[in-house]
Amino acid sequence: MESKKQYTQRLQQRQAEAQRLLRTDRWISVGRLVAFATGAGLALRDLAGWGSVGLFWMLLPFAVFLALAIWHALVLKKRREMERRIEFYERCLARVEDRWKGKGEDGLSLLPENHPYALDLDVVGEGGLFQRIWISGSPMGARTLGAWMLQAADADTILRRQEAVKEARDALNFREELSIHGNQSASGTGELCDWGTRKSSGALLGWRIVAGTLSLASLATAILWWSGAASVLPFAAVVLMVFLVGLKFRHLRKEVRRGCGEVASTLLGFRQTLQRVEKGQFNAPLFHDLMASLKRDGGAASRSIGQLQRWLDMLEGGRNQFLALFAPFVLWETQCALGIEAWRRRVGPRFVEWLEVVGEVEALLAVAGYAFESDQPTFPEVSTSQTVYLATELEHPLMPHGQCVPNDAALGHAGQIWMVSGSNMSGKSTWLRTLGVSSVLMNLGAPVRASSMKSSPFVLGASIRILDSLHEGTSRFYREILRLKQISDLAGAKRPLLFLLDEILHGTNSADRQTGVEAFVRSMLETNSVGAITTHDLALARIGDEFQEKVRNMHFRSDVNDSGLTFDYRIHPGVVTESNALALMRQVGLLGLDEKESPNPV
Repeated sequence: MESKKQYTQRLQQRQAEAQRLLRTDRWISVGRLVAFATGAGLALRDLAGWGSVGLFWMLLPFAVFLALAIWHALVLKKRREMERRIEFYERCLARVEDRWKGKGEDGLSLLPENHPYALDLDVVGEGGLFQRIWISGSPMGARTLGAWMLQAADADTILRRQEAVKEARDALNFREELSIHGNQSASGTGELCDWGTRKSSGALLGWRIVAGTLSLASLATAILWWSGAASVLPFAAVVLMVFLVGLKFRHLRKEVRRGCGEVASTLLGFRQTLQRVEKGQFNAPLFHDLMASLKRDGGAASRSIGQLQRWLDMLEGGRNQFLALFAPFVLWETQCALGIEAWRRRVGPRFVEWLEVVGEVEALLAVAGYAFESDQPTFPEVSTSQTVYLATELEHPLMPHGQCVPNDAALGHAGQIWMVSGSNMSGKSTWLRTLGVSSVLMNLGAPVRASSMKSSPFVLGASIRILDSLHEGTSRFYREILRLKQISDLAGAKRPLLFLLDEILHGTNSADRQTGVEAFVRSMLETNSVGAITTHDLALARIGDEFQEKVRNMHFRSDVNDSGLTFDYRIHPGVVTESNALALMRQVGLLGLDEKESPNPV
């Protein structure tokens, strides 16, 4: 596997570099200790009167110590960065070696209430699709990827994502850089947006001119007074006006300091992330549009934030002991506060847009990483002329390679609805999830595990993992029919629907089940929908006879022999003819070996 080979090589290189930095760190630590001890020894010798080596030689060890301290800080910074790079490749290797389950974010916090398929298809949760694809990055990147997984996408969006993913698939250096620097802006982005979009009132331009003018006047009158060219009165008058202006903006100074204190640490990481994003060299239209939105109004987003950081540095510089003596006379802090507030009003509202761009780029790169780890990626063909789901040798993307049996699907081409019967543990539920999660991958612009796939851009609905709720006081059957109503409502949307129902209405008697399923199937056949329904009730297989070519019977089967139960996990045409329920009960000791088989095969 090429991706594993590259990940392993890069991980070994990063680990070797980390070891080199560790050795450098240790040598610098020893050097600092020696330099400090030498300087202290020379200083004590001079103080004790044992002889002086001269000021130069006495200060030299301390200068060496200072230089080593600066170098040490740089080395420690590189070590922390290298540790993040190593972690990135360790997680990449865990993914290709199927050791990723339970590691990283699971996306459950992004799940809205009563989502029609996310939990049923293992899109989120431990071992889910989100955990498989997302490695690291900003909270906006995680939210963007989650939104793509939880919402339907139109054909144009899917095609644009596919093109971007294909181009970024081999951009491993770019994915590495953005991953490690995206983590630095992982906290505080919410506060940053709140600060940038905070409402304010009052004009600033006039007061900035007044403050600048008074600052120059204060300097000029002070020089004239000091040189004897003028009395102290002009300077005193200007200082009085400076005091009044400073008094007027005392609340603004407090607000600016408080607001900047909350976002200053986030700004540095966010700027570094933007710089990495802006360096991306891609030609795909989606990337081009995203990069263009970062350079609107003639300047790069990172450059704009750099301007704010310079204002913040000047504001902090006003606390310098030397500058603090003169700062009040030139309205230093007030001018900085006015400049920061003017910047915030002009640029702050764009924080949200920039974060969304970073989120989209991070989501695309996460999907591109998944595509890179697919040796022979198959990108689905998007069908807009007819409602179909066609796939050959389709496999579940979350199962380890070699442990998944591929199957073909032809929904809409050979039957609008497939009624799937089968024995226990034969693979019915897994096949439904395979269909659904592959459709989610298509929405992301990601490849699927199949020889080929052609599909419409579906809205998804599934009823596979429905449980009762003690908190809500609702039974499993009631929650299932609520989900069926939700799916029925989705079928009325403009986009085609793919519905996947496991053991439909098994919480009621056979007669009611057949009536309810027939009514549901009839309503779905009147819409732009395709789907698959699994059941143990062979009476439902007769629905295929009633609706002829629109409903097709398929089945999974098992064989019971002397060696136990065997499954081929392949879907076959027709209705299942055998059952393994009693065999399973005997296997765990619930039935004796002489118990007779049920006359009903399923």
